[in-house]
Amino acid sequence: MAHVNSQDSHKIPTPAITQLPQLNHSSHSDLAFNFNQTISQPFFEIIQINLCKTKAATDIFEETADKYNPDFFLAQEPHVSKDKIQGIPQTWKVQASTSLKAAIFTPKTSQKTTLLAIKPNTVAIKVQTATAPITLISLYSSPYSNLGETLQEMSDIISSLRGEKIIIGADLNGPPNLWGYKNKDKREETILYFILANSLFLINKQGAPPTFHTPRAQGWPDLTLCSQELIDSIDNWDVLENSSLSDHSYSKTSLSASSQFISFKRYKTKFGNHAKLTKHLLPSIEILQQEIVSINDQHSLNQVTSSLQR
Repeated sequence: MAHVNSQDSHKIPTPAITQLPQLNHSSHSDLAFNFNQTISQPFFEIIQINLCKTKAATDIFEETADKYNPDFFLAQEPHVSKDKIQGIPQTWKVQASTSLKAAIFTPKTSQKTTLLAIKPNTVAIKVQTATAPITLISLYSSPYSNLGETLQEMSDIISSLRGEKIIIGADLNGPPNLWGYKNKDKREETILYFILANSLFLINKQGAPPTFHTPRAQGWPDLTLCSQELIDSIDNWDVLENSSLSDHSYSKTSLSASSQFISFKRYKTKFGNHAKLTKHLLPSIEILQQEIVSINDQHSLNQVTSSLQR
């Protein structure tokens, strides 16, 4: 991060932030405006899965998305080849950690996300909802890696988001008996201390089926955590019966948070449509010109800005 030297002779003034007024669709009602606002269904659904680096598990992702219609996948250990995550539909948005061991997939193009942080084992994005933004974090820690380094990555992100809504999908390869395991070890103590120190809540249900299973072992290494600000929005958490073709099962979290996005109509004029564009612009140009000329204070500037964004 660049730091500004207080002794520098040239300082950049910080502009005042003025809240723009709500768009008034009743004014100039005879014009065709390009503004459109949409709010999705009241449930916000997230599926979490460790893909065990397998091509087969990744290849059925699209089928799983068609069946459950999730807003996001929080994934660990996706299939990687030639330094790239493979098998994900081209229309999906893919955001991953630098090691490519943790990723967030966004199947719906209507979901507009902002990349918040990329670290070796962690990736975080922010998505706007109708009430407040929610931060989604995916991370992975190998049983043979330094767990403290991965937890520090997550801690750095959480510490910058105090008071915000956060949901975390993590495979930390820890055996805490709090959510299923019978034996304790140092890794468990580290995870539990981290959860308590950061005021996180464990969403996993006690008594839920194992999220990891092989012929010789089973366990609950896949954790879903959230901040205190989000706990009242958690509607449900379940381990899905749908086959994942991985050693891990899908888990699904449902939130009572509707997503909000804004779109604008645009005309492609490179290959034509000039007449159509002109037809829509001409009726409003004269009015906008008059409004721009009459700007004499912050309020009138905001009104003209709103008109230009319609």
